[in-house]
Amino acid sequence: MTPEEYGALLPEHSLAAAPGYFSAPFHDRQRHAQAVEDIKRHAHAHLQLGVDTAFIATDLIPDRIAHPAVGFAPTRPTSRTS
Repeated sequence: MTPEEYGALLPEHSLAAAPGYFSAPFHDRQRHAQAVEDIKRHAHAHLQLGVDTAFIATDLIPDRIAHPAVGFAPTRPTSRTS
């Protein structure tokens, strides 16, 4: 389904396009260039739907998944105050 076809379906169901979410391995130097090309395609599709905003994030890395909701910085110690 093209963005145009998708966009045409939305009002038929009382919906409208809204900002989306895009994640990619921006932290992975070997895959960074492909991630940039992918976000360009994502942004173009959003524009075809009349949306000029998207949330962009890097994929979660294993260390971050292992420490949810507390943050994790493997190269520097964390400090907590009570």
